[in-house]
Amino acid sequence: MKHTANTWKKPLGIVAVLVVLVAVAAAAFFRSKPMVDPADTLQVRSISADYWNSGETYHCDISQENIPQKLSRDLVSLFQGITIRNTLFPRQNTYTVEPDSVYISIQVGLSEGSMRVNLSTNSAYTSAQFGDTHCSIVDGQALYQKVYDRLSPLLVAHGSPGDPEGEPSPTPSQLPQTVPWEVPEQPSVSYEEYFEQEREYDFEDLDYAWFYDQCDFEYRDGALYLVDSQKTGEALWKVCDMDNLEVKAVDPAWIYGIVDGKTLIRMDYKGNHQETLFVDDSGLISTMNRDSSNPISVAYTYRYDGTMEPMCIQNPLPLADRSVMYFWAGAEDGDGAALYRLYVHDGHTDVVYQYTQKELEQYRFPDYPELEGTGPYYRISAPNPVSNVEVRWSVGNPEFFQRFEAEVQGDFGKLTDTELIHYNTIGYHLHSQLNCTKNTFTGAFQQVEPEW
Repeated sequence: MKHTANTWKKPLGIVAVLVVLVAVAAAAFFRSKPMVDPADTLQVRSISADYWNSGETYHCDISQENIPQKLSRDLVSLFQGITIRNTLFPRQNTYTVEPDSVYISIQVGLSEGSMRVNLSTNSAYTSAQFGDTHCSIVDGQALYQKVYDRLSPLLVAHGSPGDPEGEPSPTPSQLPQTVPWEVPEQPSVSYEEYFEQEREYDFEDLDYAWFYDQCDFEYRDGALYLVDSQKTGEALWKVCDMDNLEVKAVDPAWIYGIVDGKTLIRMDYKGNHQETLFVDDSGLISTMNRDSSNPISVAYTYRYDGTMEPMCIQNPLPLADRSVMYFWAGAEDGDGAALYRLYVHDGHTDVVYQYTQKELEQYRFPDYPELEGTGPYYRISAPNPVSNVEVRWSVGNPEFFQRFEAEVQGDFGKLTDTELIHYNTIGYHLHSQLNCTKNTFTGAFQQVEPEW
């Protein structure tokens, strides 16, 4: 049989059409799509996790009532911006927990039905699961890291060994470490029990005296060291290789600090165990928890040869009763800044008070070359807890500083001179600071001038 060019054209044309159809179908099948409908109402119903800790496999199940509201909102916000793709082959649904591995499954309620968000250090396990259908998560490992950063305090608080006959999981006050001082046992009290009635704090509850009587921190060659402040200043040991940590508070068992200007963490004194407590992408958690009149002031101490040196701790945040920490950070809705109360034992965070961005601007410290790349700063002091439900702080008096800034005419040295500020307070007969109080039990808020 004689074949002509036309004889071959027909089958080749059919093949070409089939190739195009397959390509179009494949493109449609694997096309990225939102993991959830942006208009849908999501609800985090439960969280389960398996992870490796101190040579053992740990498991935790966290029911909806034990998931802090802020954490639930944060997770929903993360999921609403995620895209997924269909997969040709089924995803891995069994696993073995190995050293440094973590497996997390989050059940999320939708307007109709539910889904599971499966995340892990093992990318083969990461998926969005709808019934028996698994979809791959675009940038799934980035989502895992963001979720893990927010979940890690809860994993420690709720985790227990996989072997039901094993010892209970370590709690913050029971973590194994060797320090040259006694670590008092911390009673286990739920968030609801701790805040159900008001109790005033005393000096011992704030742990300030403990810190300055026991030790100091120093940065040496890019590492954080614990040094003996009572004897020779000899380094007791190196805590960690971390030069991007601002130490903000300590108690006998934990060091609390801010990493990279946005992440509040705590770790033990050996640097072996670290937890993420709060993440603030705005960076206000770093810039707002410093001195209000001179935002770049450094507290100085004496070296052991009598010379002066800067302390690595600028303005420690109050850690009341080894249980509650207050701090400023970016507002949840992105409008301004908020004062947060953190119950450190389970990671529960409450918004105590919020300044919108418009309100915040009246307290803003002027921009100066000396502050380039380190601000913005605001004349809002670090919080001072009075009781388990009441906290105080101060703000710069806008009327006073408007007049004062006009007089100093951009002289940064004068603007940060506390003696000059005090002198002009008397001269203007205006207070430079206003005192604020918020009681979360009654909801009452006050902002008043100090007495003369």
